[in-house]
Amino acid sequence: MEISLNGNPHRFAGLNLVDLLAEHAIDQTKPGVAVAVNDSIVPRAEWATASLKPGDTVEIVRPHSGG
Repeated sequence: MEISLNGNPHRFAGLNLVDLLAEHAIDQTKPGVAVAVNDSIVPRAEWATASLKPGDTVEIVRPHSGG
């Protein structure tokens, strides 16, 4: 399916946010990661059950180290 990920078109074969995060090697157990789908924050406890649909807009925010 086609979604928008952080403002860019993205082809995604998974079903939910956990699949998307795993695809991008984002450690879901570490704090500091926030996810929004269609401009709504998705609580971490709902990531495994938050299904994605074609055309969804997903924003993933996580801290980066450096200056």
